[in-house]
Amino acid sequence: MCTILCGTMQDTPSKALQGLQLAIVWVTMRSAQTVLACTVCMIAMITGELPCIRGSAPTPRSSTSDMPDRASFRAVLGSFIVEWTADRLTFSALLSPPALSHTPARILVWSSVPGQPFLRVASVNFSAPEYQGVFFVSTDQRWSSETLSVDYWRQPSDNSVLIAGQLGVGGAMFNYSLLLSETGAGTLHFNASVAIAGRPTPTLLSQPNCLSLVFASEPTEAIFGMGSSYTDLNLKGRAVPVITSEQGVGRGLQPVTLALNTFEHGAGGNWHTTYTPIPHYVSSRNVSFYLTNSEYSVFNFTEADATAVSVMDLLPAAGHISAAGAVLAASSPLDLIELYANYSGRMPPLPEWMAANGAIVGMEGGTASIRTKVAQLQAAQVPVAGLWVQDWTGVRQDSFGKRLLWNWEVDEQ
Repeated sequence: MCTILCGTMQDTPSKALQGLQLAIVWVTMRSAQTVLACTVCMIAMITGELPCIRGSAPTPRSSTSDMPDRASFRAVLGSFIVEWTADRLTFSALLSPPALSHTPARILVWSSVPGQPFLRVASVNFSAPEYQGVFFVSTDQRWSSETLSVDYWRQPSDNSVLIAGQLGVGGAMFNYSLLLSETGAGTLHFNASVAIAGRPTPTLLSQPNCLSLVFASEPTEAIFGMGSSYTDLNLKGRAVPVITSEQGVGRGLQPVTLALNTFEHGAGGNWHTTYTPIPHYVSSRNVSFYLTNSEYSVFNFTEADATAVSVMDLLPAAGHISAAGAVLAASSPLDLIELYANYSGRMPPLPEWMAANGAIVGMEGGTASIRTKVAQLQAAQVPVAGLWVQDWTGVRQDSFGKRLLWNWEVDEQ
């Protein structure tokens, strides 16, 4: 009743009439609580404040409610803090305090490039013809999204946050979602997904098949990893495709590579060809990034201030394309590798006969030749734990030279 009467008094222009109404209320109200409430209303009339009309202070939003204010938000996910401020998305982490300190160190783990979309969807003309294990990948971008909006965020649990919005290009809009989940100290998983159901607009002509995450980098940042490679230790300035192929003879060493690539259908390979590519790197900033996708991907470190990780999804399932993985933060490169091993698994210790008995020596040339070489090693007191003999199946000659005969039967000769 107090709210109704105060509302009536506020709408009445005459101060005298307002006083009369208050007097009537004062006389007729019997309840002490009602008298007290209306006394507050009379004081409010004098001071110009009307708390009963405005209502109580807004109740803080629960962790599961949508956030309509898209200008900024902040979510704490365990040891990580996720923040959006107008045009920049950041992930920071609280690390264990260093020695002689009781204060946890907060480091910036991941940041979008200010003013640029942190997600891009694109249509790419992709081809990868193959010859004897060598892939010739070609990508020709037809179009790419240009804008990104953050329309809402939601925190479904204490350790996860969902961000959603739209990516725009040429009048077409694609809905996206980004789910971030902390699964342990120093590990923040992400799953970015873009809905591509329906036909593209006439200006686009083709459906998207590539999703990229774009984030800030430092010009002096060093990048290590990406699997087994023999060319560059620091990959900053390189674009690294993630695809398993024949490594090649030379891998960029000239003129060997040029000759083999020219006359032997790419048998020379190039600087990045490898049997064991891994979509994972460690940064000199003591942060790390990896994908869990099995699709073809490219890690582009060529820009001084940005890194782009692109996933080509040529067979999208359920009307969407996605990129998933994790960002890691730790106090040292060794700690980062341990965090990554929680996902990849750990190699078991070498058997005792390998660890204690010496080297494993690679040889070829047939049984007689190998026995002679082993005798020479033993005469020189070189400890030998085992032999790696790759031509045990026999060899064959062709226009390229000597090749293994992969029939998986022992060649007695």
